[in-house]
Amino acid sequence: MSTEIKPAVLLLGPTGSGKSPLGDLLAKMITWAHFDFGARLRAIAADPHSGTVTKEEREYILGLLSRHALFPDNRFPIVAKILRTFVDENSSAPGFILNGMPRHKGQARAIEEILGILLVVSLDCKAKVSAERIRRRLDGLGADHAGRKDDTADALVVKLRLFTERTEPLINHYRSRGARIVTLRVEENTSEETLARTLLPEFFTGLTGPSKSSLVSSCGNSAKARASKRPRGP
Repeated sequence: MSTEIKPAVLLLGPTGSGKSPLGDLLAKMITWAHFDFGARLRAIAADPHSGTVTKEEREYILGLLSRHALFPDNRFPIVAKILRTFVDENSSAPGFILNGMPRHKGQARAIEEILGILLVVSLDCKAKVSAERIRRRLDGLGADHAGRKDDTADALVVKLRLFTERTEPLINHYRSRGARIVTLRVEENTSEETLARTLLPEFFTGLTGPSKSSLVSSCGNSAKARASKRPRGP
């Protein structure tokens, strides 16, 4: 298992804003690895023999998905296991595009031991727009939610509330940590190609120069400091 803390870009946006297709497209354009946490969870839940998690952990994931809930801090070891597995599987990638993780400040602090987030892409998508984009894509007009069964009207309300209350505050969290913040407006017909074209110049600006090495170093030092405070075994 690699102990190197590699750079990462975080895609933030409510359900339906286009994080997954944008992450897939960026991964192809810049050869970074796209970690789609929601897709990974659904794949693990669908495959009892995935080998990534234990039977108990898979059952916990199934329950979490059915409730559209977020992982609490005390269950982060499951998240860390899934993320570390992905990072190890893509060890040759120069960096990572994160989608769906972290979802709140507790997770943001915890993943500093694994990846250093240098750039946050905030997809500004209003609730009505999100709902319409999901409807269109469930009708086969896009790839993001094609085949998804969890985007009911009730689920949408829960997901949007959780995003506003728990995930959106990550923008200020990462701003205070020195990460570059880029906001992109998402409308009903905004494509991942349009977002990627707008984002690429900002992407490379945000990941060059002294800020890159200093922020990764800062994340690493923070992780080491927390590790030194943990109680040691006998």
